[in-house]
Amino acid sequence: MKKLLTLATLATIALASCNNDNDNVPVPTGDDLIRFGAEALSVNTKAPFEGVISGSNTLTAHILGTANSGNYAAASIHQDAAGAKADGMVTFNDNGTTESSFDTGVKWPTGSSDKVYFRGYYPAESSVWNVGANSAEATIDGKTDLMNAPEINGSKSSVAVTPLKFKFSHLLTKLHVKVQGNAATADDWGNIVKIELSKAVNVVPSNLLTCTYAGEVISFSGTQTIPFYVATGTDAVSYTDDVYAAQDYVVPTASTLVAYSLVAPVTAVAGNGGANDEYTLKITTTKGAASSGRDVAINLKSTDGKDFVGSTAGKKFDITIQFLSEGQITATATVTDWVDGGSGTGQM
Repeated sequence: MKKLLTLATLATIALASCNNDNDNVPVPTGDDLIRFGAEALSVNTKAPFEGVISGSNTLTAHILGTANSGNYAAASIHQDAAGAKADGMVTFNDNGTTESSFDTGVKWPTGSSDKVYFRGYYPAESSVWNVGANSAEATIDGKTDLMNAPEINGSKSSVAVTPLKFKFSHLLTKLHVKVQGNAATADDWGNIVKIELSKAVNVVPSNLLTCTYAGEVISFSGTQTIPFYVATGTDAVSYTDDVYAAQDYVVPTASTLVAYSLVAPVTAVAGNGGANDEYTLKITTTKGAASSGRDVAINLKSTDGKDFVGSTAGKKFDITIQFLSEGQITATATVTDWVDGGSGTGQM
């Protein structure tokens, strides 16, 4: 499935929802409805969702409301007198100019000061997030853009003064891979067959994300090589769900985007080599020094030319892999805050 999307800065969005569990509950009207807005911080899906949120470029999240802070067990989910639950898919479809409510019209508790606590997950599909009472988990597969909105709360009386607003942010790091060679070296390598992420700070990358409600802690675990997926374009990027494996791509003479992956972030440190190389890509070609796969270490630099230091979460890296003669491959990387950033280098 291919999606054409454009890079964006912060987007402010409002939401309208869909809750299949309560399709038979009448939608009430009136000022007692739970309503809220939201903004996405560097909003970007499953083949990365990017761009301004609009009716033609909607974002759907899973929103839950509970009577007890930090407890999202089924028994704690808020349910109004009509039986409508604060648990459902919510579609963000504008730039935050309109407050919206669940389609089922969930009302606030009868007591005007009684609080309801909310949190949100993106994407909304139940197959992506495993939401539990005290934490939620999601698998990192290289193509799914995972975002969450930390807990917010309100009551019927408080929202009359301060409307609720979710703040979604990216939890992963986006890698774009560009490749480049020249007429003299193309025959040394043949064609590019496969690209994958083999290491993150010199170990096998994490493939499981856990959001723990207490303290809003995001942690990563598991170990698995993460695939890249086919991507093309320049300012407007076409992302696909096609794994970049068993490909047969001729090395171009101009720097060309060929693949992307959404991976677990790392904490970058100064220096290079071993654990100081933030990411390592494994490149496989039809012949030459990479015919059985070859690692390319990526060392990141900030916009001032110094070593990039800190978390890569929510940031985008443009990695350019250059195919040289005598079996050499070099790589450079520029980092954007899913919007704008620094640079990095790597060589193998």
